[in-house]
Amino acid sequence: MSPPRFADLGKPCNDVFTKYYNYNLFQLNSSQTTCGEVGVKTSATHNFDDATFNGSLEVTLKPWCGLAYVTRWLTNGYIFNGISIKDRLTPGLKLGVDTNWSPDTGDKTAILNGQYVNDLTNLEFDVAAGTDKPDYPATGSVVVGYEGFLAGARGELNSNGLVNSKVALGHSVGDTQAFMSVEDTGPDGAKFRGSIFQRITNRLESGIVFGWGGKEEEGAKGGNKLIGVAGHYLVDPCSSIRGKYTNDGQVGIGYDSRVRHGVTVAVAANINLMNFYEGGHKIGFGVNFEQ
Repeated sequence: MSPPRFADLGKPCNDVFTKYYNYNLFQLNSSQTTCGEVGVKTSATHNFDDATFNGSLEVTLKPWCGLAYVTRWLTNGYIFNGISIKDRLTPGLKLGVDTNWSPDTGDKTAILNGQYVNDLTNLEFDVAAGTDKPDYPATGSVVVGYEGFLAGARGELNSNGLVNSKVALGHSVGDTQAFMSVEDTGPDGAKFRGSIFQRITNRLESGIVFGWGGKEEEGAKGGNKLIGVAGHYLVDPCSSIRGKYTNDGQVGIGYDSRVRHGVTVAVAANINLMNFYEGGHKIGFGVNFEQ
């Protein structure tokens, strides 16, 4: 089994903390595949804070001779197109070009990207060019795995040199994963983050995150230190509950249920214990259609 992408290191723990927690939002998502194997995804989001609406329509064509094509139209005026070829030049190699264009403003961005995967390595890179990227930034990452141990590094190279570098080390075996990362945040110093995930039973999952360093977020009660615990419990095959707590006094609770085949509804709330009587609590809703 090949190692995961660098962005997916610690993903099970991250999902326990973030999945279906759609605070101050109402989300409506739909996903289906036509008889011609054309994938169609639609998404609509309403933000309760600023009363804004965002939506997207994505169409993915059936791969042909290793070529895959996807287009995405956004309500903010941007049009995304991507084409890629996989496993044709050599097994495990994927090359692609993504473009982003706004007819209203004239902004244009093109990204050349690639990925190579084998049993020991997962290597990714991308080079961007466009009206908002005059210095042609390049980003690369690599993850190496051996017998459950994983090590990875990521960095961005632009006209200012190497920036946003990050290294991670972890171990994944069975139903347990543990990861630790160090990120160079420039003038704010190094930022350390760690996570532990364990699937205790077939119904219960738990996660722990911790960290220190980096920029202190405005209004954060825990300073630049982070400690959080979260859990996800499958009540029955169709519904589950989830909860989390972080050291800045934020409590998140959520419930999701598959009301019928292909239809899932979710509700989540955030309670601010540090300012319980002053308000600032949040709630969110989501509906997912999948066929």
